[in-house]
Amino acid sequence: MIPITRLEDLALQAGEAVMKVYRSGQFDVKAKDDQSPVTRADLVSNEIICRGLRELAAWPIISEEGSGESWPDADSISTYWLIDPVDGTKEFIARRPTFTVNIALIDQGVPVTGVVYAPEREELYSGSSEGFRINQKRVQPVWGPDRVAVCSASRPEKEFEGFVHDNELNAVIKIGSSIKYCLVAKGEAHFYPRFSPLSAWDIGAGDAVARAAGCSMLEMSSGLPLRYEFKRRWNPAFILQAPGCVARLNQRQ
Repeated sequence: MIPITRLEDLALQAGEAVMKVYRSGQFDVKAKDDQSPVTRADLVSNEIICRGLRELAAWPIISEEGSGESWPDADSISTYWLIDPVDGTKEFIARRPTFTVNIALIDQGVPVTGVVYAPEREELYSGSSEGFRINQKRVQPVWGPDRVAVCSASRPEKEFEGFVHDNELNAVIKIGSSIKYCLVAKGEAHFYPRFSPLSAWDIGAGDAVARAAGCSMLEMSSGLPLRYEFKRRWNPAFILQAPGCVARLNQRQ
């Protein structure tokens, strides 16, 4: 298996390049076919990560910005990289500091290794068989008695209000990008519910980090562990839970 330090170093390199664009103010914002924005930072980060991953292993790469490769044998692929060069591009453009660099390794449907780097916040989260790490140091998180949930700051879901009521939550943290997974992983929150499908590259790295911290990522409809498929770009609604926490989900959700 690839040492987690290699992926941490790669995320730091990509984050440094992203911050150069961020500080320059020259984002070169364009709209993709789905009308979502892409910036020069997305493309530069994507190039750095894809080049670095190819040097580490010959596994296929799925990236939000494309890896430049096609895989005719997709049905047989079970190990691959899943990356989002800049998660939270809208946050980046709005100069909110929660954008991240995401790198995950998927094996047999499970995110076994992941790195989430928030360069503006100087926060590096990683998870693997070597444990859960913050800024390259292993951490054993502790969750307090208050019940806290995280949700998107820019894309509120109508079901979330019912979730807050049904689970008697004490607080809600609204924040962008994959930082949400990391807040659950490090003990600042207990739940992250997502009530609609989400792109796999938005989930994989944060999921790996949270699982390494002992959290569970479950499909909301079945209650089974969330699994990934190489050909599936969207994952179903899910609930991320801290250890020992079980969310109440009723029919209206």
